[in-house]
Amino acid sequence: MRRISLIIALIAAILIGGFLAAPWFILYAAKVRAVKQYTREPFTERTLNRVPESPPQHIAARLDYPDTVWMNGTDGVCRLGFPSDRFRRDDDPKRANAVIHHQRYRALIFPGRSAPEFAPVMQPFGFTNLYDFISDAFRATVRDISPQPNMEALLRHTVLLDAKLMLAPVGFEESCREFFRDNVKGFIIGDPVRSKHVFLWVFFEDQQQFVDLGVIPEAPISMSDLEALISVMKVSSKRPKSEKDLDAQERPKELSE
Repeated sequence: MRRISLIIALIAAILIGGFLAAPWFILYAAKVRAVKQYTREPFTERTLNRVPESPPQHIAARLDYPDTVWMNGTDGVCRLGFPSDRFRRDDDPKRANAVIHHQRYRALIFPGRSAPEFAPVMQPFGFTNLYDFISDAFRATVRDISPQPNMEALLRHTVLLDAKLMLAPVGFEESCREFFRDNVKGFIIGDPVRSKHVFLWVFFEDQQQFVDLGVIPEAPISMSDLEALISVMKVSSKRPKSEKDLDAQERPKELSE
């Protein structure tokens, strides 16, 4: 009788133990599948394990110049300004508001990511700020899959990894630096010494919008050239009240004639 009671107790213990262990095993198996998924290709794994250098780099503003060339980053609301003695618009009127030239490089200016684009992904995980979402995505790594404590945390982490793969441009696997300057912040993506082009992502907080600059060297440049560009770059997110508010200095040539 005692042996039968012992066997019954052992069976009960195994069943209870299996029931309690099942969530742990499911989580473990999900982590193994996730690691396998994100390490199939070396380039993907290298990109996912690259994170912005820490701490973010502070760049001092140098905005005390008299004349500004303004460029539209989106629909005229998000604008970037540059000193006119060092930068000029492209000679082609069709590109006059999209390409700006420096002696050592040219920069293509275009709209970047916006909050409405990522709202369906951000909101379920409590993100209300686009910059915070992208910053967390850029810092998510394959190495951090294993420490996730539960399925909800693992799901959040894999969403960030997927977002990182979608967001990270070519060059991210080489270098990514976060910067801030008074009311401006963003990312420098790519290594100007080793890459054919580098990206600057400039964030407009009140618009929850990035404006991107694709910097293409026309002479050897270094990270200090990009830091100098950020230091003199003016940022405005106020739409001009009228066409009269844009002087001839700020407008494309064909608009001022």
